[in-house]
Amino acid sequence: MIRLILRALNAPILISLVILGIALQTSVFNAWPAFYFQPDAVLWVTIWCALKRSFEEGACIVLIIAEIAEIHSAAPQGTWMLCYMGVFLILRAVSQFTLIPTFFSYTSVTLCSFLVLKISHFFVLNLLSSTVNYHHLSLISTTAAVETLVAPWIYRYLHRLDLLTFKNLQAARNTEENFDLNMEGL
Repeated sequence: MIRLILRALNAPILISLVILGIALQTSVFNAWPAFYFQPDAVLWVTIWCALKRSFEEGACIVLIIAEIAEIHSAAPQGTWMLCYMGVFLILRAVSQFTLIPTFFSYTSVTLCSFLVLKISHFFVLNLLSSTVNYHHLSLISTTAAVETLVAPWIYRYLHRLDLLTFKNLQAARNTEENFDLNMEGL
């Protein structure tokens, strides 16, 4: 019973962590030297949902967190949601044909996803005939470095969250094996 409750709480906990990450992004990394190193918590969770969740569950989580990011953005309505869903769908398609074996290989996925996100955001803004702030192009290299350097630790914590909430099949299998051994009296 506890396993089912924890499994059901995985998505709300993940969304709450994204809300905390967005709050840190918009408050701590708002000043002049810090915004060069502003991470993107929504992108990390988008990548995690694309690679570790089912399509329906991952898409729902990404839509919710993209809407939360959209609220805290000054971009026109729907641009960030379109870009995050584009990254999600591209990663889902790529993960069907390739294997990403380790958390350190997630860094290259994070870097590529970050670049796709920024390029698609500029493309959508140009399609909307909105004024694109080209000052943000100077931020891409430092922000991409922060995204990729911090990504292995973030993915380890997300993996640990999945293990604690029994969202990972490995955790469920280990618990069932321990239960079987306890029943035998070993």
